[in-house]
Amino acid sequence: MYSATKIRIYPTKAQEESLSKAFGCARWYWNNSLAETQKVYAETGKGLGQYALNARLPHSRKSFPGCPKPTARCCKACLCTCHAPS
Repeated sequence: MYSATKIRIYPTKAQEESLSKAFGCARWYWNNSLAETQKVYAETGKGLGQYALNARLPHSRKSFPGCPKPTARCCKACLCTCHAPS
């Protein structure tokens, strides 16, 4: 049996801005990595693995200057969940 708990948070304006940037960066990185994986798959028949996607992170962040540094952890977590076994 599964149980769930709903939690409501009330962030301050500064926290809202920080969360918005973090989620925006993670969304951009996810979409960018997905596009790159699809491109590599179309060319070679094999996709990018976890190691290759993590190696792209430092280079990808340079092309998206609005991404703050602490969200790199958020981006890596986003990719780890995508490759986790179901």
